[in-house]
Amino acid sequence: MSEFLSGGTLYMLLHETTMPLSECQRLEYAQQLLEGVRYMHKFGAHLDLKSDQLLLDEAKRVLKITDFGLSKVRSAGSGTVGTASTTGNARWSAPEKLDEDAIATSKADVYSVAMIM
Repeated sequence: MSEFLSGGTLYMLLHETTMPLSECQRLEYAQQLLEGVRYMHKFGAHLDLKSDQLLLDEAKRVLKITDFGLSKVRSAGSGTVGTASTTGNARWSAPEKLDEDAIATSKADVYSVAMIM
C-alpha cells in the first residue's frame, strides 16, 4: 500500500509559513524523527537527512522520512555501516561527511537530526 502525503515537507512548513511552530509541534516532530532514525539504524543508515526529505500528511501531524538514495544497509555480521561518499547537502551533513578520507556512519544521521531540529 502506498501513501499520498499531501502536507508538503518539513522544510516548506518551516520556511513558507508566517506562524512559528509551537513547542508542542516541534517536540512532536522531533520525537517522530528520532523514532524513525532509531528504526532505520536497526538496518543501516540514511546518511543524507534534511528537512526537505521529511514529508508530512495532509493534517501536518505525521512525519515520514524519504529519499534513501544515499543510505547504506548494514551488512550481515557487521556492527557498523558507513560510506566514504561525500555526496549530500553540506548544510545538514556531519563534518565527517565533508572529509573525503573520513567514513560517515549512522552517527552522521544523529548530527543531521540535530541540525534539522
